[in-house]
Amino acid sequence: MHLGEWWTNAPLEHIDELVVHFYGPARGDLDNRVGSLLDAMNGLVVVDDNVNVVPRMRLAFTKAKTADARIYIRLTWRDQ
Repeated sequence: MHLGEWWTNAPLEHIDELVVHFYGPARGDLDNRVGSLLDAMNGLVVVDDNVNVVPRMRLAFTKAKTADARIYIRLTWRDQ
């Protein structure tokens, strides 16, 4: 599923927390993975990916087969 299909609201100006759990082959760095995800969310899910908008993140990685690769994303926010 693509973020543009999943997120249909206006971009959020502030979130309380972003929780991301990556599943897949053990390649690359966790910070690069979340950086790519934030770039994809920028202007679509959040107005920007700076610390004023996304002040808190929890990240996790679980090794999985390529066929089972996925990204679990949970956002918490208050109505703006």
